[in-house]
Amino acid sequence: MSDLLAARAQMGTSLAFHIIFASLGVGLPLLLCIAEGLALWRKDATWMTLTRRWTKAFALLFAIGAVSGTILSFEIGLLWPTFTKFSGSIIGLPFALEGFAFFIEAIFLGLYLYGWERLSPRTHWLCSFPLWISGAASAWFIVSANSWMNTPTGFQITHGQVTGINPLQAILNPSTPYETTHMLLAAYVATGFGVAAVYAIQILRGKREPYYRKGLMLAMALGELAGIPMRPFSGLTLMHLRIGPILSLSIPHLMAWSAVASSRCSWGAYSGCSTSGANGLFLRIACCCGGSFWPDRSPSLR
Repeated sequence: MSDLLAARAQMGTSLAFHIIFASLGVGLPLLLCIAEGLALWRKDATWMTLTRRWTKAFALLFAIGAVSGTILSFEIGLLWPTFTKFSGSIIGLPFALEGFAFFIEAIFLGLYLYGWERLSPRTHWLCSFPLWISGAASAWFIVSANSWMNTPTGFQITHGQVTGINPLQAILNPSTPYETTHMLLAAYVATGFGVAAVYAIQILRGKREPYYRKGLMLAMALGELAGIPMRPFSGLTLMHLRIGPILSLSIPHLMAWSAVASSRCSWGAYSGCSTSGANGLFLRIACCCGGSFWPDRSPSLR
């Protein structure tokens, strides 16, 4: 195995492991924030029970994600030193800002975990807002660096040297709005349907208590509401990344390209149809589970 292949395999394995915890780390804080807000608003102990359970899961996921993310930060420099030397001064800013967002999330997670009996209910709930906001910000900064790799801007090459660096222009490169929005929505979709699956299995096993029904419904609502706008953003991202090279072709080249592309687009069409069909199926399931929000005899916080 060559050094290049080994580096790619190690980086790919680390990313595949980390993205699971990163996605859940973005979506789960929003779920527990909504659940605790409903618990305070409705004076419903079931929502509060869900919040406490999800908080324990989020704390564990946060710890694992922090370790796997640290490993990735070392791998970027150790496995790809030439790339880091070239791009570090250009896209180093979003990585630094992600570090600030991470520490803000860690600080308020500590307040949230140890403030159940020490803070007022409303203050404790307000501490959940920095959790999901900083989690989303962390994802935004990291994906903006990945967007720069697709449409690099904010620098010039003069006599083989990087000059005229503009970090803000690099962060706000043409691909950033599409890729960052798609990543955030995808994290909410993955978290929503992943959490919903846990409660759906329990309901299929005969557990029909409000705890399971409300957990299923809230998670399904998050996944479906995020999935509806995610599909057009996927198309916009693809169009943005591909339309430039297509328009730069001459008419004969464009005809030749379209002939080749048409023979290869079936997989893309199947993928798009399967995604739309899956989201439609989930929406129907969510509608069927709408009874979860009907009045019930849940225990009250009063």
